[in-house]
Amino acid sequence: MIVKVEQPYKTVYTMNHRRERHFLIYAIFVIGLTSIVAQILLLRELVVVFFGNELSLGVMLGVWLFWTAIGSGLSSRLFIKIHRLDRFISLFQFILAVFLPFILIFVRSSKELIGITFGEMIGFVPMLLITLISLTPFCILAGLLYSLACQYLQQLDREPTRSMGKVYLIEAIGSGIGGLLVSFILIRFIHPALTFLLLSGINLMSALLIQNSLSLQQKGKRKFILPAILIIYGLMILGFSQQFQRVCDQILWKRYNLIWTQNTIFGNLSVIRMEEQISLFENGLHLFTSPDPFIAEESVHFALLEHKNPKTVLLIGGGLGGGIQQTLKHPSVQSVDYVELDPTVVRLAEQFLDSEQVKPLHDPRVTIHNVDGRHFIKKTSKNFDVIILNLPNPYTAQINRYYTLEFYQEIERILNKDGVFSFQVTSSENMISDELSDFLSTLASTLSAVFPDRVIIPGETNHFIVSTTPQLLTSDPQVLVARLQDRELQTQYIREYYLPYRMSQERQTYLQSRLHPVSAEKLNQDFKPIGYYYDTVLWATYFSGFFKTIFTCVSRLNISYIVGFIMLFTLTLIFWKWRPTKSSQLLSSSVLFSIFTVGLSEISLEVILILGFQILYGYVYYQLAIIITGYMTGLSFGSWLAISRKRTPRQTFILFRRCQLSMFLYTIFIILILWTFHRYPLWIPNHPWMSWTFPFTAMGAGFIGGYQFPLANRLYFYTGQSAQKVAGTLYSLDLFGSSSGALLISTLFLPIFGLFPTLFLIVILNGCCLIVLMLSKESE
Repeated sequence: MIVKVEQPYKTVYTMNHRRERHFLIYAIFVIGLTSIVAQILLLRELVVVFFGNELSLGVMLGVWLFWTAIGSGLSSRLFIKIHRLDRFISLFQFILAVFLPFILIFVRSSKELIGITFGEMIGFVPMLLITLISLTPFCILAGLLYSLACQYLQQLDREPTRSMGKVYLIEAIGSGIGGLLVSFILIRFIHPALTFLLLSGINLMSALLIQNSLSLQQKGKRKFILPAILIIYGLMILGFSQQFQRVCDQILWKRYNLIWTQNTIFGNLSVIRMEEQISLFENGLHLFTSPDPFIAEESVHFALLEHKNPKTVLLIGGGLGGGIQQTLKHPSVQSVDYVELDPTVVRLAEQFLDSEQVKPLHDPRVTIHNVDGRHFIKKTSKNFDVIILNLPNPYTAQINRYYTLEFYQEIERILNKDGVFSFQVTSSENMISDELSDFLSTLASTLSAVFPDRVIIPGETNHFIVSTTPQLLTSDPQVLVARLQDRELQTQYIREYYLPYRMSQERQTYLQSRLHPVSAEKLNQDFKPIGYYYDTVLWATYFSGFFKTIFTCVSRLNISYIVGFIMLFTLTLIFWKWRPTKSSQLLSSSVLFSIFTVGLSEISLEVILILGFQILYGYVYYQLAIIITGYMTGLSFGSWLAISRKRTPRQTFILFRRCQLSMFLYTIFIILILWTFHRYPLWIPNHPWMSWTFPFTAMGAGFIGGYQFPLANRLYFYTGQSAQKVAGTLYSLDLFGSSSGALLISTLFLPIFGLFPTLFLIVILNGCCLIVLMLSKESE
């Protein structure tokens, strides 16, 4: 039942209403801008620390949203009876300004502080610990500031429900502009250290504006204090920003001789020198070390020797570490096409490698393509005798797309008759665990679903080699030795004595005994990246039996159990709140249920769109900020539209239900879009403008959430709740839903169930919530 509630604040406490209101609006805008810029940059920084594993992405987003919700909830309870909130807003924003540079320093030094060397794999517990320490202070402060801003604007405007919507709108506008700045300026041209100093500066200015709003009127002599402080801070940024940048870079690469680092639109690139070797890292992942003849020889010669007369070769990754040079040693090779997404990687190789190592890049037989490997394979009209994939294990969604059924089908299309395809993954020479067996079996079965002939060369690195022609490949090392000698290859490690050792019958028999058939449902696919999940399970076993047990149990979970739980919760809520003595509570409960559901759905759809873009295009770091900006733009426009006019409680409730219906239908719409992209991969995703479908689709999801939230504020306020409690409770619940979606979607549901079943779960959740809203009684 909707009741009339008196507005709690009737008095204006400031001496200059307009000035304080303008300063507050600026503060809210700065909070939104700071949150989104810091979020994107810290995500990129932590990805470098955690090697880009999507489990870390889910942990980061989940922790971010969870602690922001905690901060908002604390504010609505700790400051509910305090009327002079401007001083607390100023204080917390000042603390935030001081914290920002130190957050970056801690993130970059985190692995060193907990005793993990760079390049060493990091367990789930240290990952969670680093994320918590890095993000918790910032997120709690951001949540506190949002809720305090809602309460303070209510005091100034005397319109509780509209004030909450205005804060949501202004923060979303700041986030949208911040996203644009990150996308097109900050990532491309400004070092993260300088960006954090600038964020600190604008928050400091906002804190001082609010703190001095009364003093400027009362004591004219203080009017010069703010400009003086800002001028001093500006001079400090100009004078010390370069030194601060160098300190931050050296902290990340402590104990290493860092000679170059830069953020590109594709990620963070760093070059280190170790004695006579140069190593290149991208987002913390080792790309190559040169010279390293053993790795270079192993990466290409097994596949090339399996082909009787290789003429046209395609290399995807690994060429700059010596792969191209080794390939050109085969006398029959007439052309080598090398695919490297980031052109900066090639430029760095030419800049830092010696002339002898760079010489193969300028060989007339070599053509370098700076494009995504999947995109190149889909668009090329050329066919190849040998295709060699030289990428890390599929422990991210970006890399996993090169180990899927769809990718293998694309490879088959461009292989010549008797063509050979090869890739390598980390394994174990003497003992293959059950988790490693599941991982290798999934890759082997997915390959066999496309290619009729398969050979696996065992060792610490397993080389999978397949062909389109049955009975073409050989597991007899003497055949490869004969070809090695016929071609007169000058190699250091792949020699007559090494091949029989590496391909011994005993090793091959043991490896085959540890492989088992995999059902069609368990094949690794683009939109069901089970291979990346199995690699995550394998990764977890290195550090914790507890998390290994969790991942193993979840992998056996049936989706019908989750559907049943959602329906049981819905029925329980209806019957418990729809009793005669509880009927008036169904409306407030349904509003809370809807806020949680839409918050979860929004972030889930955003994560799915980001991962979907990653799967289809492979360079999400370029589009990440744009997709987030699209989402925040939709959020801003929806919020503005919702608060642009006053409505009766009945009209508000009807619109609120329509928002829930819209989220239900919009999720189905996204299913259709992604199904179309998946069903017609050769022409729809490759259209120049189709990549913009993702930020615009994210904008639609943001619009629904942005439109619903101010309506929820009004409805929950009309049910008899205080304005302060409304601001903190709804924002906290919205963020709890979002944090749940971020954590569950990226780490569990998407890799286990696949993209489309996960979207159907979101449809069912929204459908159940819509039923609860439909059963809630409207107020007359």
